[in-house]
Amino acid sequence: MLKLELLQAIGSSYYLSGKLSVGVYLNEANRTAVLIDSGPNAGIAKALDRLLRNMGYRVSAIINTHAHVQQYGGNHYLQENYPDLRVYSSELSAPFIQYPWLSHSYGAAETLLLEEEKVKRQVVVTDIISYEDGAIQIDGATFAIVTLPGHSPDMIGVITPDNILYGSDALFGKQTLLRQKLLYYSDIKGARATFNKLSASAVSSYVFNHGGYCTDISELVHDHLERLEQCLQDVEAIIRANAMTYEQIVKEVLLHYEIEDNSTAYMAISSIVRALLSELKRTKKIDCFVEKGQLVIEQSNVAPRTI
Repeated sequence: MLKLELLQAIGSSYYLSGKLSVGVYLNEANRTAVLIDSGPNAGIAKALDRLLRNMGYRVSAIINTHAHVQQYGGNHYLQENYPDLRVYSSELSAPFIQYPWLSHSYGAAETLLLEEEKVKRQVVVTDIISYEDGAIQIDGATFAIVTLPGHSPDMIGVITPDNILYGSDALFGKQTLLRQKLLYYSDIKGARATFNKLSASAVSSYVFNHGGYCTDISELVHDHLERLEQCLQDVEAIIRANAMTYEQIVKEVLLHYEIEDNSTAYMAISSIVRALLSELKRTKKIDCFVEKGQLVIEQSNVAPRTI
């Protein structure tokens, strides 16, 4: 494992080096640390905790931005080591953070590829955040909460007292854009609204999970909008050629983007395709019907709606 470091953004606001930029706010008055997400697993949480202890801080709270394991995977380790730890999440995220196997129960057919969880560790969310813009107080410090739908319907961002917005997975860094042609968004309309919201925010800088620290997001927002539009056009072109089932469209997208065959990729691409199809349906560019026991998707004959 690469040696992890705590990198300073501005003032008391930090982020963890490595693939996922876990957010950290250090409260010097009482030597406590507030984490913005906890990383994907106990190993990352343990390494971060060691860094903080060596600096003379203890973890007092975690604000989970959404219910993906990369955000809450370190919760259990930290709760075991800090009995009084406060864990904050939105009201939409909380059930799936506390009971991760729920997402399997409500998933589509591709969740059959998931292995049954052998250990169902209990993670407790102690404080529920209403899914609306607002503020919370932790250890005397005020953190602004902003709703950021798109990547996940329950996602929030956090603005620290240093006026830095930790934007979770609302935007991806340049390296991710170069590496991945398809970006994971569950709600395209929500994603566009979030891009506009981030662009209009009066913060000094940003930290994103897959991208780290940045001061200007104008180019990133432009690239994300362009990428989403291209993906919508690609899927629409696939359907324009022939009416297809959902599974056939997923197959064509995998082939079009030359994505390797494995269960992880299939589940991710299936979710992405579902979101793209939902947006095409919302804008009246496709129609759906059931024929011979199959859901069939075809190009719409109705004039498309503007976004």
